[in-house]
Amino acid sequence: MGDLVLTGRYSEYKQLLQYLEKYPAIFIAVPGNHDRPLIYFYRYFGSCSKVIDIGKWRFICLNTANKKFSWIQQLMLQKRIRENTVILSHVPPKFGEWEFYSLPHGSTKYFLDALNKNRQNIKSAFFGHLHGYSEQVYESVKMIVTGGCARSKAIYNNRYNEETPLEMIIFDVESGDIKVE
Repeated sequence: MGDLVLTGRYSEYKQLLQYLEKYPAIFIAVPGNHDRPLIYFYRYFGSCSKVIDIGKWRFICLNTANKKFSWIQQLMLQKRIRENTVILSHVPPKFGEWEFYSLPHGSTKYFLDALNKNRQNIKSAFFGHLHGYSEQVYESVKMIVTGGCARSKAIYNNRYNEETPLEMIIFDVESGDIKVE
């Protein structure tokens, strides 16, 4: 969910790709603020905003690396949502215990309005940016912040608390199950 590398350098992306090549999996990436400039992200992971259909699942990748979500992005998101949609974005909405480092108020409103209007078709939404693991539910949509590639911390009481082991979130496209490893 973004922040794949620390400073957006070529050498960091090469190191990441060497690591990912070990795993026989499909990796879908969205950029984070640490991945900028985005030239190498584009080269290795394609467009910053994209739609990828795998089996019955539709993954909608949003670009919030600039820490914003506009009304135009809201309209584009709503047009792309269909049954069994999973949303991937970097910066989470200002909601619950994520308020300390999240989208600004207006961007949050646009994002949550889109979720609310389409909640029956959205399985879940995943975010990075906070470098920690946390789950919340908004209008029946499960929202998960992951630790990403950076140092992982627990999120509790609307702030970072302690260092935790790096965890990976696995979405099983066969079953729709989500597990933390």
